[in-house]
Parts: sequence; C-alpha cells; structure tokens
Amino acid sequence: MLIWSILIGVTFADDLNETFKSPTEATKPWCYWYWLNGEISEEGITKDLESMVEVGIKEVILMNVSTKLKTDKVMPVSVSILSPEWNELNRYALREAKRLNVGVNIANCPGWSLSGGPWIKPENLKPPALPEVYY
Repeated sequence: MLIWSILIGVTFADDLNETFKSPTEATKPWCYWYWLNGEISEEGITKDLESMVEVGIKEVILMNVSTKLKTDKVMPVSVSILSPEWNELNRYALREAKRLNVGVNIANCPGWSLSGGPWIKPENLKPPALPEVYY
C-alpha cells in the first residue's frame, strides 16, 4: 500500500509540475493593466499587450489611475479620460487584445479600486447602517 501511495504521489506531482509549466487556456493568469496619468499611446498599448502574451497573461483588468508626486501635485495628464482621443485608444486596445487573444475587463470609473474621483466626498464613504436582522 505504501509503494502504491508513493507512485500515485509522484505521478500527481509530475502532472502538477507539467500543468504549471504549460497551463491550459482556462488557467492562465490575469493582471491589472494601469493606464497612469493618461500616458498612453497606440505604440505603448501594442507593446504592453504583446509583452503580456509573451509571458502568458490571458486577461487584463484595465484601470485608469492618476498618481501624485511627493509634493502632492497632480502630474499632468497627456490624454484626458473620456476625451475622444482616450475613447479611440480604448477601441484600439480592444482591437489589439482581440488580435492577440487577450481578454480585457475595463473598470467602470477612474481611480484606485474603482474608488471614483475627487467628486466623492468623505461623507459619501460612510456605509449605510445595517438592519439588526437581515436575511
């Protein structure tokens, strides 16, 4: 019985090792794809997506975010979110992703973790009171 258990364990480990080295399409990883401060271009989009394919990325979660310098000054934006140029770059990214067979999920608003933007005031961040009993 012990020898049988060892053989099954070795076989399972070999299969797991091979699956890790060559994952199926369904198990390939996703990653976040941040477009920082509107610094985006068709050339950069293509290079990003081709690099992702090269390392085995299957899908991305695309988020537009802005960063601040240590001085708390917002960095200048090259392409404004929701501008006609930004919309065209999104369409271009989707076409390139389709060409490369990479799935794209686009966040529903700019910001970190779908947090919105400067229009969200501190009083909007308080969760509603929960009822004492809920089903």
